[in-house]
Amino acid sequence: MEIIIILFLILLNGFFAMSEISVVSARRSRLEAAAKKGNAGARKAVEMAENPSRFLSTVQVGITLIGILTGLYGGEALSIQLKGVLDKIDFIAPYSEGVAVTLVVIVITYFSIVLGELLPKRIGLTMPERIASFVSRPMNLLSKIAAPFIWLLSKSTEGLIKLFGIRKTDESHVTEEEIRAIVQEGTEAGSIEEIEQDLVENVFHLGDRAITSLMTPRHEIVWINSQKPFEDQIEEIVDAEKSVFPVCNGSLDEFEGIYYLREYAKAALTKTDTSLETLLRKPLFFPEGIKAYKVLEQFQESRVHFGVIVDEYGSIQGVVTLNDLLDALVGDIILEEENEVEIVKREDGSWLVNGTTAIETMLEALGEDIRTERDADYNTVAGLVLHHAEHIPKAGFSFDWRNYKVEVIDMDGHKIDKVLITKK
Repeated sequence: MEIIIILFLILLNGFFAMSEISVVSARRSRLEAAAKKGNAGARKAVEMAENPSRFLSTVQVGITLIGILTGLYGGEALSIQLKGVLDKIDFIAPYSEGVAVTLVVIVITYFSIVLGELLPKRIGLTMPERIASFVSRPMNLLSKIAAPFIWLLSKSTEGLIKLFGIRKTDESHVTEEEIRAIVQEGTEAGSIEEIEQDLVENVFHLGDRAITSLMTPRHEIVWINSQKPFEDQIEEIVDAEKSVFPVCNGSLDEFEGIYYLREYAKAALTKTDTSLETLLRKPLFFPEGIKAYKVLEQFQESRVHFGVIVDEYGSIQGVVTLNDLLDALVGDIILEEENEVEIVKREDGSWLVNGTTAIETMLEALGEDIRTERDADYNTVAGLVLHHAEHIPKAGFSFDWRNYKVEVIDMDGHKIDKVLITKK
């Protein structure tokens, strides 16, 4: 009978150990999702996770009482019975009491560790959300039964925490690193596709990027001059392969508005006025230091998908469209063969990079963390070179950057055209 009682106590200890590890390691997001679907156990588990002091006190009370009861039964009843058996063995009889106690302690300790701790905790770690939902009701009932003692333990613990000056930290907010880790785990397990992981990574990258790293820079803007006949500019407009163009009065800084080709086509088909003045629309204006996700938010709110980037003096530095932001999220929408490849990996492992390539794009290609350059005062590879050179470099100029050698390969006038990056 004593053996059955001790085994029961060990298994009950295992229940408490499994409950503790499952609730602590369960992902709250999964429990909340199950609770929303009507799982009452998951809802109770969320409540326990929100009040860990009460839950942990319940577990500790249970484990402590079980330990005391197991010690009493193991030390008294089983030791006496085993001593009676050992007394019949002549050479052990003089030491039977000590040997009996030692053997009982070893056996009970072994089963307590295996059945009362290791196995239950392994089960709790294997399926924490399911176990937490299962044990939440009985644990909640036990916490109510032992409420006075648990209250005393909780208040004592809180008092000691204040005495030692330990401050509570809010760990409920999910961080970017945690989301990345969860997505990575899902990808490795096969529950999340690699392309989905790439999209999540790109969303976080977009939050770190300045809009100047995504815009079309000033010298590459194709614009319509309102001082010239529209017909004389059609060939240049067609070659640009754009759907919307800035309209300026003789100079890019004399900005008048934007012109949508689809509206021109619609007006031409309906035989209505196709003049620039009639079809001119207002864009959005952004300071050059604004983050890309802020631009995306304003695009969504205003339903205008064309922005003009200006510096502190009001001069136009570039333009950005919704397509530029989508490119950063899902990759280049335009067919690859229609674009010049920005980065080429050579057979010797080095990288040939365009000077206009965004620094984030280069870091991604090199396998580096793009967040390391988020506070840099440059946005492109050419900006990186100028930052280190502190003058307009010539072809052949090189410098060491991190674990790489960066060398200017080709200059187009004062413009840094090609850069070679080699790992040291």
